[in-house]
This record gives sequence, structure tokens and C-alpha cells, in this order.
Amino acid sequence: MDMTLPGLGELPAAEEQAGLLDVARAEREVVGEVRSPVAHVHVLLRQPHLDKVFDYLVPASMDSSAVVGARVVVDVGAHRASGFIVGRDSTSEAAGRLRPLRRVVSSLPVLTPEVYGLCVDVAARCAGSAADLLSLAVPERHARAEKAHLAAHGGAVAADRLAVESYETAAGSPWRAYLGGPAFLMRIAAGQGPSAVCCELPGSDAVAMLADAVSAARASGRGCLVVAPTRREASRIAEGVAAATGESVALVVADEPHESRYAAFLRILTGIDRVVVGTRSAVWAPVSDLGLVAVLDDASPNLREQHAPYVRAGEALAMRAVREGAAFLSLSGCVSLSSQAMIERGEAALVRGEPSALRASLPRVSAAEQWERDDASWSRLPESAFALVRHALDEGPVLVVVPRAGYIPMTACASCREIARCETCGGGLGLDFGEAEPRCRRCGLSAARWRCPECGGGRIRAVRLGSHRTAEEIGKAFPGTGIVMSGSQASEGIVDSVSGKPRIVVATPGSEPAAQGGYRAALVLDSRFLRGDGPGSEIGFVRKACRIVARVRPARDGGHVMFAGGIDPVFLRMLSTWGQPDFAAGLYAQRRELKLPPSAFWLAVTGESRSVRTYLGVLRSSLFAAEAQGERSAERHGDAASDAQARDPLLAGGIVRLASGYELLGPVPSARPRNDARRNVAVRNEGLRAEAGNNAAARGGAGHNGVGQNASGRSETGHGGVARKDEVTVYVRCAHALGSSLAAHARAAHREYTAKQFGPSLRLEVDPDV
Repeated sequence: MDMTLPGLGELPAAEEQAGLLDVARAEREVVGEVRSPVAHVHVLLRQPHLDKVFDYLVPASMDSSAVVGARVVVDVGAHRASGFIVGRDSTSEAAGRLRPLRRVVSSLPVLTPEVYGLCVDVAARCAGSAADLLSLAVPERHARAEKAHLAAHGGAVAADRLAVESYETAAGSPWRAYLGGPAFLMRIAAGQGPSAVCCELPGSDAVAMLADAVSAARASGRGCLVVAPTRREASRIAEGVAAATGESVALVVADEPHESRYAAFLRILTGIDRVVVGTRSAVWAPVSDLGLVAVLDDASPNLREQHAPYVRAGEALAMRAVREGAAFLSLSGCVSLSSQAMIERGEAALVRGEPSALRASLPRVSAAEQWERDDASWSRLPESAFALVRHALDEGPVLVVVPRAGYIPMTACASCREIARCETCGGGLGLDFGEAEPRCRRCGLSAARWRCPECGGGRIRAVRLGSHRTAEEIGKAFPGTGIVMSGSQASEGIVDSVSGKPRIVVATPGSEPAAQGGYRAALVLDSRFLRGDGPGSEIGFVRKACRIVARVRPARDGGHVMFAGGIDPVFLRMLSTWGQPDFAAGLYAQRRELKLPPSAFWLAVTGESRSVRTYLGVLRSSLFAAEAQGERSAERHGDAASDAQARDPLLAGGIVRLASGYELLGPVPSARPRNDARRNVAVRNEGLRAEAGNNAAARGGAGHNGVGQNASGRSETGHGGVARKDEVTVYVRCAHALGSSLAAHARAAHREYTAKQFGPSLRLEVDPDV
């Protein structure tokens, strides 16, 4: 059957893809120098087709040190690689003679069976490589830290305290303000594993709530793991939990020195620290007998891995909780789409505040455009905003939030209003304080001679004003009032907290310091820019807005939050009633109707167009083979009128049926990650150099084919080059129930693609941001 995709051409037919033969392997007994001579080693090789367990022979000299979980060095072909022993016995499926272990790095079993099983499961769920996750889970050995730990504590696991016979939620516990909160803690203390998504009340103490949950888990004699988006929040939680529970809390963050990280890892591994708090790298901490895993603000982009397999910390923790029978808690003022998916599928219960507690804690929320006295409702600082700040300063601090940092972070042509962009890398141009010339926000290049490509104009105007310019304007409007700036670009950085005396705090989203007793008022400027663009912008806005509202005093104490500069009435009503759970449910229903993640399972494949085409052919062959074997004969989509119609390549909306139950969308131009700015600049510069080389070649100054070549005659801008102008992304989607099947086929197809060297590398991402 032929299939033609716009921009990709015709996919290879199933019979054109030579599949790897699936030969059944028989186990055989191996006789060696020791009792269990075969070590099963998961080698840390990044190639997908080599992401598996290899068998090696254990020499007599390594018998005592080659324990399950130990790190070893082995030979794979002509290469030497490290890996972990995941099993030892006397059987092997390898047909040839086994090669011996090269070296045992340390006899300490640093990889636990629970963590290894989690890595394998997450890799299968994300169609990725377990080796990538094992590299995240177990830090590289630090000999001095290991020697000091063994000298002080030895390698034995420390004895844990016994579980208490009875547990009761304290009278002053913040969980008593939530429907089902005390029952959730009671089940944890009883040794059970409930799962809950808690919509945090405004003004509540998240650290105290986490400390109570940790106390409940420790009452059952089990360990705890808490993950936060940033190091700052993780440190605050670790200090608060340690003070409230009296436990020794391990802090696991990626930017710690290697020696400190490995020392903390060993303390967790040997059971000295049973409570772990950290950033997303703490997901893989080897806490034994887990009783609670908790994630704070799971919608934060900081909680998603930036490298393959791009797993979200909340999803990995939920999988770990199921594997180890632990309780799962997602705590945030915003209910994320992934948390809502767990609620919809019955995998977690929603815990929300009591109505009386909500009324007592919620501040007043309004928009500046609602005030009739405002003649210019779209003024950046309307009269009502000035009146609110003036009145609030008599009773306490005022928070002013600006969506962007800097002085003038975005500019446009003064004539045609086209956004001003850098001629080198395409980044936006902005102005810093005291500078007369605009500068690129991506590559930092000065644009003194910038000209608008649309109209040829050379003058620019401000489009958005940053926190520094806002502080300057507010300082002029309220002379004599103290102003504190908080943000990554502020001179004092991000401020943790301020006192309750009257002052104005200017902050960017995510850097709002807590005020003693809460802010008397909060003013959000340029609210329409707080939402941003692209997929997930709604949840992103809710996250930022909830954090601001939670910093303000209750309405009964005069607390007031005002949004100026345009806010959607839907968001305003939601914040006024603290209806984030209902908003998330409605948003999830919309995405379910459109078959968008997380209601449906999506796989994004990114690469050069011809490579993506080849991979899709391999994937389709795998799906057809499974269908022919009857793997999914009972699972059909009811919306397909007939098999012939389902495989019509010209379906409306650009959706093509790749196989029965699996749909293909795209291709579309691939979007570089936001943190890939330097690579974007390199691509642009390399493209300019290549163009210059081609021009020189036309004049006879380069190779005979008009492309600059290296000594081997291969093009420098071929597969290995950075000038990949035809990089595209396609999406394969299916029902959530078929997600594990699609992930397995996608993973197998990727292994075959790399094993046969069909083309350059591809990027596979499950449930992308669409």
C-alpha cells in the first residue's frame, strides 16, 4: 500500500523495509571459575540498539566484588564502556564465548533493583533509552567521598526506626482545612499508598503541609521523597521539614559539587537519610521502602528533563509510587493537565479546600478595566492602580509584578510596528538601562545600524517594558517609598522574603518574595503578556497568577489583587473563586475532544525530512506486523468507517492513518528548544559560511561540485553538519490505552533505524507540548 505525505513524499511500503529477524534464544548453562559465573550487565551506551543487557564472565578475582548493583567496566566490540551488574547466575542466552569483566569500579552496590526497574519502565513509557536514565540515577563515583563514607559508616544499611502504633492528625495541621486531608494522612500512616492531587489554598504553608505528610509516612517506618522545581524551593522545604520532624533530610540538587552529591547519594543508599528533598534529579534517589513521593508545582517547566527521554518528574514519581506501593502527592495551587489526567483516569483523588477555609483565605481579585473611573482602561498604569497602591501603602507592603525583566526587553519598528529582530540570529532586540543602541536578547550583538526589513525604517519604539523601567516609573510616582527589586536580573537577585513594613516590591513571575503577614495588595502590569504564547500557555498563566494571589492577605484583612493591562474574564472568574480544579477539568475536556495530550498518547519525531520518512516506514512495518499477528485485533477505533477509508492518505485536516488505530500528523517545521539559542546562532552562522563557500565555488575557489569538502571528500554540511534547513517534526497519536504499544513499536523501530544506520540521529519525545 502506498502512502504519500505532504513534504515527505511516499513512505516505503512494509515489504520494502527489511526487518530484523526475531530469532528465539535458548538459555544454556555456563561453567566458570566461580559459583555464579555469569554477570548480566546493562551497559551505558547511548545508541538505542545497544541499550540492553549483555552477559559477561566473572573471573575468580572479582567474585566477591562483582555484586548485583555494582558499577563495572566491560568491553563491547572494540570499545570499552561502563555499566551496572543487574543480575548474576549461571545461565546465558549468548551463543558465543563470554568475555570476562574488565574491571569492577567499586564493590558497593550503587544501583538498587527498585531504581533499575523504574528506569526500565520509564524508558519503555517514553520510547527512550534506559542507559540515559541510569546515567541520571547514579552519579559518577567519587573515590574520596566513598572512602570517607565507608570509614565512617561502613557499607551496611542503617536500621530504621520502628513504626508508631497510632497516628492522629494534629489539631493545628493545615491539612484540616482540606476536604479529605486528614483521611489522606491517616492512610499514609497506616502503611497504604493513596494518590492525591491537592489544590493548595491561597496563603497556606506548603512546607508545613509537606512536613505533616512526611511525618505520617515516617510514622509507618517508611522513607519519603519530595521534589521541587528549583534549588531555592528545595532548600526551603528541606530546612522546614527537618525543623518540623527532627529528621535528617538529604538535599539532592544537580548543581552541588560532585563530592557533596556523591556523599549525599551514599547516605541515602545506606539508609542514613530516609527523607530526601531535591530538584528533578532527586526522582531517582535510592530511598528504600518508600512511603511517600511528593512533587511541588508539577506544571513547572523546570521539572521536565531537557535531554532524552524528556520525562516529566511528576509522571516518573507517579510510576515510582505505583511500583513501590507508596503514596503520591501533587501539591500546587494550579492543577496541571497531567494531574487532571490522573484524576480523570481514577489514578488520583482531588483534595481541595473546605468552602469556609477558602472564603477565609482568598483575597479580592479584580481587573483595572472594571473600574468606571478609568477613562483610559488600557493605560499601563491606570488611575485605579495608583489609587490601590497609595491606599495599600498605608497598611503594608505592595507587590508589583511585571511579566519581563530588564529595561525595555522588546522593541518594534516605530513606523510599521513590526517586531525588531536581530539580523544575525533572529532574536528580539531590546534596550538596557543607559544604553542608546538596541541589543539582541539572544546573541548579544549590538544593532546600531538596524533597519526594518519591512519598511526600511531605522527608528524603534518600546513594545514591552521590563521590571527595571517599571521600578523607575513607580519610583517617580511614589517618591520617598522604599522599592525592592526581585528577579534574576536584579542587582540583589531573587529575594526570599521581606518584612511587613510599607514598601513596594517589583518582581518578575516566579521571583515574588514572601511578605511577613502577606502583601496588602498586588498589582500585575501588562497582564496580557503574562500568559505567553504556544501550547500550555493557559496553565502557564494560571501557575503564575496563583502564585501572586497566594502572596496576598485575605479579603477580610483588606487583601486585593488587581490585574491591569488586559486579562481574560475566564481567568478572572477562576481566580476570584479559586476554581483551578474546574478550569483544569474543562481544559482537559477540550483537549480530549481534540485528541491532544495528555488525553491521547502522542509521539513526536524530529529530524531531517528524508530520515523521518525512513523511520516512519520502519515504524509502519512494525505496526503492520503486529496487526497481522493479531496483537490488536480486538482494539479498533469506532470512528473509522472502513479500513480502506482509514488508510486514505488524503484525510481532511492533514491527518493520515499510519496504521489501524494510529494517526500521523505533519510534517511541520521543527521548533528549536528555547534553551538552544547558541545552536540557533551556530546554525545561522554556519549557513552564512556555507553560502559564502558556494559563491566562492562558483568562481572556482572550492571543490569541483561547488560545496566545500574536507580531506575525505565528504561534504562538511551533510548529515553531521549544523546547517539542517529541512528539519521537520511529525506526530503519531493514538488512544491512551494503546500508548504502551505505540511506545514499544517506536522504540523497536528506533533501534532498527540506528542499528542499520538508515540516517542521522532523530529526536523522539512522548507527549510533547502541543
